[in-house]
Amino acid sequence: MANDYVFFDPRKKAKQQAEDEKKLTEKEEERQRNQETGEKVFKIIADFTVRPLILMLVWNMTVPALGIATITYFGAVGLYVIARILFEHD
Repeated sequence: MANDYVFFDPRKKAKQQAEDEKKLTEKEEERQRNQETGEKVFKIIADFTVRPLILMLVWNMTVPALGIATITYFGAVGLYVIARILFEHD
């Protein structure tokens, strides 16, 4: 953006270039923060949709052989939440 201005003093030109680089850096930092936030949101959504589905499928393939009833997706979500509460090590 320093190209938009006419500078006769090289110090002013250098100062303007430094300000332009700072603005670019702020935009890059904001983009990085947005990307990290998006990744966290995606991970949370995946945790509460895919993992209970896998739990339900594994449960319904193995546990009914022992005489215990099958579970629904929402039952698997409940089991998953309880397991996270009991066994989460953060």
